[in-house]
Formats: sequence, structure tokens, C-alpha cells
Amino acid sequence: MTAHASVYTLVLMSLDRYLAVVHPITSMTIRNVRNTSVALAVVWIVIVAANAPMLSVFQVHYSTLSHIPVAVDSGKHKNWTLKAKD
Repeated sequence: MTAHASVYTLVLMSLDRYLAVVHPITSMTIRNVRNTSVALAVVWIVIVAANAPMLSVFQVHYSTLSHIPVAVDSGKHKNWTLKAKD
């Protein structure tokens, strides 16, 4: 999810820079704090919605030796896992 957030935030920044360089006068009314906040909120909603199915497939388990959280397939959807061919 963080990779998607990073990529799409960079896309929004690129769009902002494009508008600032190519359309500097006309984009002054579009490029404001309110519109930036709305765009970021929409991007985050889309990212969370796109990654929501992973919440039902993976569960977080803690290793007994190192206490490090690990995402493990929950086993609910066996047909989603890839199987090696013999």
C-alpha cells in the first residue's frame, strides 16, 4: 500500500509541476490548498479500496523467536495461491 501511495503522490506532484510550468496563469486558481487536500484524499481512498482485498487474504502473525510481524496467507482462499507445477 505504501508503494502505491508513493507512486500516486509523485504522479500528483508531476501534474502540479506540469500545470505550474505549462499553464502558470490559468492554473493559479486550480492549484490551491483545498484542491490539493481533496486530490490527496481521493488518491488515498482509491489506494485503500484497491488494497482492501488483501486484508481478507493475509493475516499478521508474530514470530515466537524474534517477535517480528509477518504477513501470512490466512488459508481462507486456497485457490488464490500459486502452486508450483510438478
